[in-house]
Amino acid sequence: VGNKFFDPIASPGKLFNTGDETQLQLGDQRLGGNLVEVPVLGELLAEHGLSLATLSSGTPGGARMLNHKAESLGAFRFALHRPDASLPRETVLEMQKQLGPVPEHQIPSLDWLTYSTNAYLNFIEPELHPDVCILWFCEPDNSYHFRGLGSPENLEALHQADLEFGRILDWHRSRKKDQDLQIITLSDHGQLTVCGETINLKEGLEEAGLSVGEPPGNGVDVALTVDSAGGIYVRDSDPELIRFIVDWLQHQPWCGPVLTRTGEHSLKLEYAGLDHPRAPDIALVLKSDDSVNTHGIMGGCWNNSSFYPTGGGIHGGLHAMELKSWLAAGGDCFRSGHRSELSSGIIDILPTVLQVLKVPIPTHVQ
Repeated sequence: VGNKFFDPIASPGKLFNTGDETQLQLGDQRLGGNLVEVPVLGELLAEHGLSLATLSSGTPGGARMLNHKAESLGAFRFALHRPDASLPRETVLEMQKQLGPVPEHQIPSLDWLTYSTNAYLNFIEPELHPDVCILWFCEPDNSYHFRGLGSPENLEALHQADLEFGRILDWHRSRKKDQDLQIITLSDHGQLTVCGETINLKEGLEEAGLSVGEPPGNGVDVALTVDSAGGIYVRDSDPELIRFIVDWLQHQPWCGPVLTRTGEHSLKLEYAGLDHPRAPDIALVLKSDDSVNTHGIMGGCWNNSSFYPTGGGIHGGLHAMELKSWLAAGGDCFRSGHRSELSSGIIDILPTVLQVLKVPIPTHVQ
C-alpha cells in the first residue's frame, strides 16, 4: 500500500498524494465531491442526526480523510500539521485561545500527544459533545519511522502515548455512571526495520530502457510510487509493457511478491484486496525477512525511498510484523475480558461504531 495513486482528473499532471491536504481538497472538487466513492462515517452519522469530531496529529492529508466532508456537514476537524485548514474556523480559533498554539513538531512528538489529549479532554468533550470522536496520535509511528523500532526515543514515545491514554481512561472513570462512553483503541499497522542500502528502482528501470516520470503516458512509460511496497502505473496499461516489467522485477534480488490485474506470471491484485480502478497496473512488495534490528525487534525489509533512514521503520507490505496491529474495545457494549480469535482490522471499526449507535449499516460496507 502506498500513499499515492494515479487519477488524471483528481490530479492532472502528477500522481495524487493522499498525505497532502491541499491536493485532497482540490482532488475532491475536481471529482465532483466523489474522491471517496461511497458515504463514509461522518456522512452516515449526519444522516441520523449524529455528529463526528476528529483531531489528528498525523499527516495533513490523513487528518482530512478522517472527516473529509466536514465543510459541508459543519463538523469539527483539526489537524495539528495544518491548523489553518481546520474547521469550523471560529471553533478552531476558540480552541486555540483556550489551549494555546500547537507546539513545535519534534521527534519523538511528545508535546503533540499531550496537546491532542488536552484538546479532547478540555475542549472537544466539554464544548462540542460529539457522538463520535476520532483522536489520532502520531506516536509511536513518527519515532518508529525516524528513530527506529525499540530505540530509546521510540520507547519514550510509547510511554508518553500510554500516559496520555491513561489520562483519558482516568477521566472516563471519574464520570457519572449514566454517561456511558465506548472506547475503541487501535493501531492501523505494524512496522519493519529498513535494512541495508536503499535501492533505486527508477534508475534500474531506466537502465532497462524505460522512461520514468509523472504521469504515465505522453512519452513516459511508467510512474512509480514505491517505498518498501507500492505500485507501478504503466503507460496506457500496455499488456506487453506490463509483462516486460514483471519479468524484469522478478529477476531482481530485492523483489518480493508481484501482483497484476490478470495475474499473468504474477499474483492477482484481488488477492490483496487491490482490485480497484485506481490500483496500479503492477503492485509489488520488496523483500522482507525475520532479521532482528539493533534493539532486538524482529522484521526487516528493503526500501526504495531515501525519506526513511536505514534503521528506521517502514510499513505497507505483507510481512506478518507490519500486518499485525493492536485493537481493543471497552464499554458496556463490549464483553469484558473477551478475546476474539476472528481476523479483524481497521475496516471493522466503521460497522462496529454504527451498530453501537443503532445506525443501519449500508450494503456497501464490507
